[in-house]
Amino acid sequence: MHSKRWLRNIQVIVTLGLIVWLSWQANWTDLGHILGHAQWNWIFLGTLFVLVSHWINIFRWKLFIPPSGVSFVLLLRYYGAGIFSNNFLPTGIGGDGVRAVLLSRQASLSSSLLSVGSDRILGLVGLLSFVVPGFVFGLPPGITAYFAKFFSSLPYSLTIGLILIGLILGLITSWWTRFLWFTPLSQSLKQFSTDIQPHSFILGYSFALLSALCLVFTHMCILIAFDQGSLPAAAIWLVVMGSLSMLIPISINGLGVMESVYVLVLVNYGIQTAAALSVALVIRTLIIGFGLLGGLLALHLGIRGNQVPPQEQMRDIHKP
Repeated sequence: MHSKRWLRNIQVIVTLGLIVWLSWQANWTDLGHILGHAQWNWIFLGTLFVLVSHWINIFRWKLFIPPSGVSFVLLLRYYGAGIFSNNFLPTGIGGDGVRAVLLSRQASLSSSLLSVGSDRILGLVGLLSFVVPGFVFGLPPGITAYFAKFFSSLPYSLTIGLILIGLILGLITSWWTRFLWFTPLSQSLKQFSTDIQPHSFILGYSFALLSALCLVFTHMCILIAFDQGSLPAAAIWLVVMGSLSMLIPISINGLGVMESVYVLVLVNYGIQTAAALSVALVIRTLIIGFGLLGGLLALHLGIRGNQVPPQEQMRDIHKP
């Protein structure tokens, strides 16, 4: 409890500090002018891409749910409760636990945890896959010049490469252990592998790529809405860096961190700070808006659903 209190205090301080820094950097007159002259038809199109991305995510999650009679509508509400929790609970990972607990009404708790964990890992792998086209398009110009000097030495390149590989493996491992630390791995994974077809992972990875691609299109639309051009390279790096920044628990739900990343990336493309902050604010508004929509979808959950008796859940958790 003491460590959690310290973490929360740090998150509050970092969040407030970043908000103050962004406010100091922004020219509020320019910001108001840019937002007032935005092309809202492009913002609407970007919103539709976000909706499609969430829809794909639900289909991806469904691939890893053992046959249990859960309907798509009920799964939609569970997913809505998850994204609402992600935005309005203290940490950005709360929604995964909420999804698993709600799904355990129709399936065993271990199967629910494994389904959410598999879905989350494939989503992360799909997101990181866009690093490849990002490097093909090139890093932001200002960052490229810096890294060109830094990576000119082979030992530095190898060191950074190993650090990146370790970071990716660490993220994947952390997601598995977050959900599986109290489940009997041998029994749960054996049953999970029996219920889930191998091709589900290939299809799930394809869905993860499509979902991330929709987010890239969203960012391209928002950039066009503020007369900055489509900038596909910038859109890719915003999606990758912005999404990863949300996983770093140094602020409240990534508030301030994501916006700072957006400003730093877009400024390196020659975009003014006010325009960069406008893009970040619109994306944050979409995140919060869909979180609220998810909460509305979850309002009717109550205690509906054929719940698995608590005795069965406990028996499943403590199976030898």
